[in-house]
Amino acid sequence: MKSANLETYEKYKKLAEEGINQYQLIGALKNEGYSILEAMKVLRRIYSISLGDAKEAITKHPDWKSTVLESQGLHDDFEQAINNHPNTPNTQ
Repeated sequence: MKSANLETYEKYKKLAEEGINQYQLIGALKNEGYSILEAMKVLRRIYSISLGDAKEAITKHPDWKSTVLESQGLHDDFEQAINNHPNTPNTQ
């Protein structure tokens, strides 16, 4: 996986200024080999959006569907481990 750096941000900022929309930019990040986390960093920096909004935009994009599905099991296991940890407050 590629890591986003200053060159990455400048490249995508320029593309956004030239008219590439957020949907296209998300697809381009996937096609260039960035991880979901790195793509979220780029979106947040380019569009000044929240982490939640960046995550939602990426995970709902069809180009990221297989990545999201592959990571869902890990996400579920992590959530279950946190919920079953003795120091986790009961919010129910």
